[in-house]
Amino acid sequence: MSFLVSPGRGVVAVCTGGRSCERERSLRSGAAVAESLRRQGYIVTELDVAAPLFGQEIRKADVAFLAVADQYAQDGKLQGMLELLDIPYTGSGVLASALAAHKPTAKKLLRRTVVRPAAPWLHCTETLPSRPAEAFADDWTSRILAVLQAPIVLKPASQTCSLDLRIARDEHELRGLLTELAPAYRRGEELLIEPYLAGRHLSLGVLQTGGELVVLPPLEIEPTDERVGSSANQQRIPRCPASLTTQQHADLTRAATAAHQLLDCRGHSRSDFVLDHRGRLWWLKTRTLPDLSPAGGMAAMAAAGGLDYDTLVLRILHTATRGHGFRP
Repeated sequence: MSFLVSPGRGVVAVCTGGRSCERERSLRSGAAVAESLRRQGYIVTELDVAAPLFGQEIRKADVAFLAVADQYAQDGKLQGMLELLDIPYTGSGVLASALAAHKPTAKKLLRRTVVRPAAPWLHCTETLPSRPAEAFADDWTSRILAVLQAPIVLKPASQTCSLDLRIARDEHELRGLLTELAPAYRRGEELLIEPYLAGRHLSLGVLQTGGELVVLPPLEIEPTDERVGSSANQQRIPRCPASLTTQQHADLTRAATAAHQLLDCRGHSRSDFVLDHRGRLWWLKTRTLPDLSPAGGMAAMAAAGGLDYDTLVLRILHTATRGHGFRP
């Protein structure tokens, strides 16, 4: 297998930072990836994709290692720019990135497959040039409760960041959250509304190695506080590998692999699921650029699968390609 760069030859631009709520996490991932590549002998430059001169500096690179997430990076925009500049990059292409990042579209694509998204759901694309926030909240509270029962999850339709996720446990809290969130929709944001799924939170990483897909050991995230409330930002304890039955592990592996392939992901991905109390597996999202910090989920899953951090980073670098195009 021929690689685009090798130790001491060619410049790897680690793209990090960005303008989303994932900025700080991306900076940590980028710094760790850059340190790993330098440790392995590569010539590395770290570039913040939000910096004014990013467009000039990236042209000096031989390959871009994408250690950045969420809007303007995980949604295909950065990938499109790199393809226009003919710069090879790691991770999924424009189409896969955009599909996975826009959760309502991904749910529509996956719902008739072995991957089961939470259902039913609602997708709010309403803009509010003059409508009062209270009127918006009253209207959408009625619409939501006609379809879903509390507790209910509200989250941005096109972001991976969990910091903006909200959970409403009753009608009063739902109306209050919608009133609070209303100004965002004046800025053209979209809202995904779906049922709250109680159960075990599981993740599975998929890594491309030599043209083959390797499924890493499953990771379980255990909330330290199981209470449902308006804030979903609870401290969480990871466990890897997760304790699963043979059938549960097989179902999780099949669903994560199917999500990776159906969304046309490349290089690596991480899919998140809930295993409910009746044993049903529900897909939450697929990250085409998962967190790559040494303490993150991909690193933990790789370690449980016998891959140290440097090996994980190197394998991702070796999946970089010059444009991904479209497949029929």
